Amino acid sequence: MLPSGEASLVEGTRSGEPSPTAANKHLRHGTKGLRRRDEILTAARTQLFESGTASPLLRGVAKDVGISLGNLQYYFRTREDLLEALFRAESDSDAELFASLCAREQTPRDKLATVTRAFVSRWTDPTAMTSHKVVWRALRFVSLQSPQFRALRHQLWERFYEQLSSMLRELQPGATADQLLLKAVLITAIIDGTSMMPPQTFENLRGLRRPSYDDEVVAAVLWMAES
Repeated sequence: MLPSGEASLVEGTRSGEPSPTAANKHLRHGTKGLRRRDEILTAARTQLFESGTASPLLRGVAKDVGISLGNLQYYFRTREDLLEALFRAESDSDAELFASLCAREQTPRDKLATVTRAFVSRWTDPTAMTSHKVVWRALRFVSLQSPQFRALRHQLWERFYEQLSSMLRELQPGATADQLLLKAVLITAIIDGTSMMPPQTFENLRGLRRPSYDDEVVAAVLWMAES
């Protein structure tokens, strides 16, 4: 269970946006401090991957970075603060990738296909330290125990839905906001589902080795978007 009595993780934020407190920390740390902060987040991410749990220990992270516990707590006072920053950084990375793909000179249909392929690949990347699903699985785990993390998870998913809804509006300009949101939720479920399957599933899908599997996912997403 997560320790009780910690400050709330969500301080009047909109979907996926850092709280004023988080923004102030960026201003306070400066360039050198931000580099150290990134080193801490990288070490915490490594712990998540190696341990298979959502419980990076501050002392262990500090040791991996080569700093004292007190120095680490200058950046992240509690384990919950560290986890929140890790989850928000992952959401920022996803949002930046999404925005860069949408900026390409493509038809709306081709943009959706490109985004789908990119995120399917992102979730199923076999390279250990570039695998993003370990972070999102950790968020899912802690959200089962903590109302604050449950609210944060909702915010970060809403951020993705908003980006996807904007893209879908280009594809279906006559659709209502509710219709676009529903499609965004269903398409996200299809993409996220690729990270939930055990490796053996791919072995059992006769004739659907990559890139055939990715093609089928893209076809399903396009059908969902255009129906």
